[in-house]
Amino acid sequence: MAPFMALFLMTIVVLWLVMVHIDKVRIRRHFHTSSQIILSIRWSPVHHQWTSDALRFGDGNRIYFVQYLDSSGQRQQAWCKTGLLNGVALEPDEQIVATKEADSISALHQ
Repeated sequence: MAPFMALFLMTIVVLWLVMVHIDKVRIRRHFHTSSQIILSIRWSPVHHQWTSDALRFGDGNRIYFVQYLDSSGQRQQAWCKTGLLNGVALEPDEQIVATKEADSISALHQ
């Protein structure tokens, strides 16, 4: 029984990692179509508006916090949720204070 349980848990973890990877690729594509550069994508278990969606069994959506440079080089951040069949849904963007890192990344991509 123990080997079966270990195999089951390993399978769940591998499937989760594959889904997160697919989500990140989908998010990168979404931002790439509007000439924006992704700085980071972090999975988050909850978000103030989408908590009930994320915890609802069978919903299949996962929530991510994304930081990126917009087409004018300004550093932005946004919450988004995505699922295998649901596309990418964004909450309105928020501009954050420019940093040397963002400025240097922006200069490299122009």
